[in-house]
Amino acid sequence: MECPICGSKSISTFFNYPRFTLKACPDCDMLFQPEESRSKSSDLIPEIYNEGWIRMRDQWIKSSYLDNAYFNTLMLQMYKPNKGKLLEIGSGTGEFLNMARAAGWDTLGVEPSAASCAYIAEKYQLPIIEGIWTPDLPLPTETFDAVAFWHVFEHIPDPVSFLKQLSSLLTKESYIFFSVPNRYSLRNEVFGISSSLYTEADHLFHHSERSLRRIVEKAGLDVQALFSKQTTAELERLLPHYRPNVSFTFAQTMELLSQLQGEMRGHELFCVAKKSAE
Repeated sequence: MECPICGSKSISTFFNYPRFTLKACPDCDMLFQPEESRSKSSDLIPEIYNEGWIRMRDQWIKSSYLDNAYFNTLMLQMYKPNKGKLLEIGSGTGEFLNMARAAGWDTLGVEPSAASCAYIAEKYQLPIIEGIWTPDLPLPTETFDAVAFWHVFEHIPDPVSFLKQLSSLLTKESYIFFSVPNRYSLRNEVFGISSSLYTEADHLFHHSERSLRRIVEKAGLDVQALFSKQTTAELERLLPHYRPNVSFTFAQTMELLSQLQGEMRGHELFCVAKKSAE
């Protein structure tokens, strides 16, 4: 077996879960599911992203806006203050697209879940294409000023090919923005192989800073920014498990949050990339 990212043959088994196996590559620091399970990942979409998932998202809508959509929209403003055409792959329940439109972007989403598309259309009246991403989707324009995908990349069976496809939609001034769960997050440190980030069957890859840089560069893109983010809410949920006998003050919690981000151990990794200058 070879690593699907760097081609290394120094592959070991990270853990055998009931429905899949995670393999580890020491050369590019990647955890991944073997090709046979990655090729069947689209079968999990209706099982996972159904009406129950929509109801769960609806219950956590405030968190979706404050912890994710707001921050993600701010990132766009930092790099593309003049705005323009935005494509989001994997729009979920539409909070980011809704905020981006309110900020002045011309938005379009692509979402494989029929339940999610119906929710977005009814609640926000946003343009959305139902389907799994392929380069053959009927997009209304040949290029976009920004392409974004939040917690989608870990579900993509061939991440290098995916980035190369999206690169064809960019101009020299366009940006790709994305986030992934962090392999070296505190959640994974606390719960180990039982972490929910590892046990989800549709998480095909588990990324680190090193593996992300390798993938982005292999796809012919230049990393503009790569950083870790830890939300307060997620950290507060972890503290009783991380230090069961310690009562953290708010200031101490903020210090730990900053430490995690500074050490690239936050819950998420964020990447901003552009086409290579070469």
